[in-house]
Amino acid sequence: MAHGFISAINGARKSLLLQQSYFIPNRRFRSLLLAAAARGVKIEVIVPNQLIDSKPTRYASQNHWSELLRGGVRIYQYETTMMHGKLLVADGQFSIVGSANLDDRSFFINDEINLHVDSREFAGEQTAMFRRDLKVCREITLVNLPSVLEPGYKRFFARFLETQL
Repeated sequence: MAHGFISAINGARKSLLLQQSYFIPNRRFRSLLLAAAARGVKIEVIVPNQLIDSKPTRYASQNHWSELLRGGVRIYQYETTMMHGKLLVADGQFSIVGSANLDDRSFFINDEINLHVDSREFAGEQTAMFRRDLKVCREITLVNLPSVLEPGYKRFFARFLETQL
C-alpha cells in the first residue's frame, strides 16, 4: 500500500488530491508531501469533521496539520456528514481508490486493497467528485486552525497510539 502512495506523491508534478477518512501521515509521508509542495505541486486534502467514527484518529491527524499547512498543503474539513472516502488523484491522470488510508495501520496492519488507475478519464471523474465534496468543506488555515483543533490533552495522548490507529 505504502509504495503506491509513495510513487504517486513522488511522481506528481502539478497536483495531488487526497480524500482520506483516516489521514495520519507518518514522518516519511509528511516529508514526501512537503517536498511535493515545495516543488510546486498543489496539494489539497479533504479530512472528516467531528463526525468521524474514530475520534483518536482525528486527534492524531490534527497533530500534523500545522506542519502541513505551513508547508503549503491545503486542508479542508468535510462538514455535512461523516466522510469515509479514500482517494488520491495525481496530476489529473493517476488515481488510487480503495480501502487504504494514508496511515500506518493501512500500510502495516490491516488487510487493505486499492485500485491504481492510469487514466485521464477516470481521474477526471474522481476529480469531479472531489470538487463536489469540496463545496461542502471548510478550509482549515493557520488562522482558523486553533478554533478547529480538539483539546490539546486529546491530541497529546493520540500521539502514543498514532501507529495503531
